[in-house]
Amino acid sequence: MHKNNIKQAKHKTDYKISLIFDDQSKVIADLKNMNPRIIKVTALDNYQLELVFNNNEIKIFDTSLYLNKGIFTELKNYETFKKVRVFMGSIAWPDGQDFCPDTLYQESTKIN
Repeated sequence: MHKNNIKQAKHKTDYKISLIFDDQSKVIADLKNMNPRIIKVTALDNYQLELVFNNNEIKIFDTSLYLNKGIFTELKNYETFKKVRVFMGSIAWPDGQDFCPDTLYQESTKIN
């Protein structure tokens, strides 16, 4: 799968991609039917994140439910928490914490 062919991609943040194929030309992902991806993230108070998605929706995601679990405990340090960045259509922190973009979209609250 490391040699995927991506069709119709304009650049890395353009999600007008339609299909991803494996080495045997088998479709392994239909990106038209995926949840929107993140294009901007802002750390807010109370360990919440403001997320802007590529469909122009703005949502709030509460990370506090995860802060007592595994690697996420490091994010209790608010200075570390604020280092969140957009990464490949989702979000990530410098020490490897991340969330699935589908989780972020489905479990966040729309504000616009």
